[in-house]
Amino acid sequence: MIFENLHKYKEESKEKLEISTLKWIEKVFKRLTKAFPGIHPEENHDNKMIEEKGNEFFQQLYNGEKSVEDLVKIMKDFRSSTNSTEREIYA
Repeated sequence: MIFENLHKYKEESKEKLEISTLKWIEKVFKRLTKAFPGIHPEENHDNKMIEEKGNEFFQQLYNGEKSVEDLVKIMKDFRSSTNSTEREIYA
């Protein structure tokens, strides 16, 4: 997640990190995503849907449609799910 965030915010990081460090991060990030494709969803891979689903859970909690206990159970299930979308929603 650290590499993903550094990669995602590399434009903002230019002022804080040396160019050689940013290039190294990019290189390592690409290697990691090739070696472990499941750890990094494609940039456009359902990101909006994942955010909408997470927001939907909080709306249901806010509206009293789900209890805190229900949401905690769902998130625990998502945390250990084999479904990458559910793990992303949990994250």
